[in-house]
This record gives sequence, structure tokens and C-alpha cells, in this order.
Amino acid sequence: MLELNDKVLDKSGRIFIVFGTKTMNFGSGENQYYILKPCFQYDFSPGYQCFIPLEKAEELLRKIMSKEEALSLIDNYNELDVFVSHNPREKKLFFQQIISSGERLSILKVYKTLLHSRKERIKNNKPFSDYDTRLLKTLKTLIVEELSVSLDISTDEIPQFVSERIGEAIFA
Repeated sequence: MLELNDKVLDKSGRIFIVFGTKTMNFGSGENQYYILKPCFQYDFSPGYQCFIPLEKAEELLRKIMSKEEALSLIDNYNELDVFVSHNPREKKLFFQQIISSGERLSILKVYKTLLHSRKERIKNNKPFSDYDTRLLKTLKTLIVEELSVSLDISTDEIPQFVSERIGEAIFA
């Protein structure tokens, strides 16, 4: 059960604040819904709210990590291995499964794998795929925004905070 002012992520990685609950009828009878407001602008209009049925909240939303979990995630970055290279199709499916799982350490490992891959491709004078470029950008946004909310630091300050903490600029 979510509480008022809890911060949650949807399946797309967008962060919302639980604003309240309300009984509403969207055509299938009256149900209880959580009222969610976005923490960041995204592409929503000002004043945007969304409604999630209470009984579906557990499968559609997850709470953001605590400050302790966020710091632990950052501190474990240097010990993370990169994923073994797959062919592009297998890699895409594999990464999509990991991202949809919501497992933060594995998502960070995908991010680290993409950074490593980009560095290797540049070193070997090969292009970095458009898909990998978009995925890297998406994961950066997802990770930075959740760290920002968890640590109560602006998204602009996260790259420097992480860089100083682990000795490497991973969000540059």
C-alpha cells in the first residue's frame, strides 16, 4: 500500500508523487485510484495527473530507492562487471528484459556495459549504434532522476556527486 507523498516509478521509469486516492468511474464501475503527479516535467502538460487502480499499483509502480540504497548503488559501480557481448538482436532483447525487471543494480550494469562498448568502438574507429546511443541516453536520464530524488540533490548536481564519490565521470 502506497502512502501520501511516496515517490514511485512507473514502468517507463518516470517518477511520480502519490498525491492521494480517489474513487472514480472510468466506465467499468467505481474503483479506488491513486492520484499521481510527475516529479519532473517530462512531456506532460502543467497540472498533469494520472490515475492508477489500487489493485494494479504493485505491478505498475515501484517505490524509488532509499538514500542508503542510492549511495550503495553508486559505491558498487566500480565493482560491476560488464555484460558479455551478444549479437545486436540478442543484446537488445537481453537489455530490454533487464530494464523491464526494474532491478537497479542490473540496470546500472547495462549502463556501464554501454559506456564500455562505446569507448571500445570509438577506440577501434567504429560507430556506436543509434539504438545503443538512445538506450544510453534513456538509462542515464532514468538513473540520474532516481538518484536525484533519492538523494534529494538536483539532477544537475548528480554527475559531479557521483564522479567525486567513485572517482570516475560516468554521466558526462
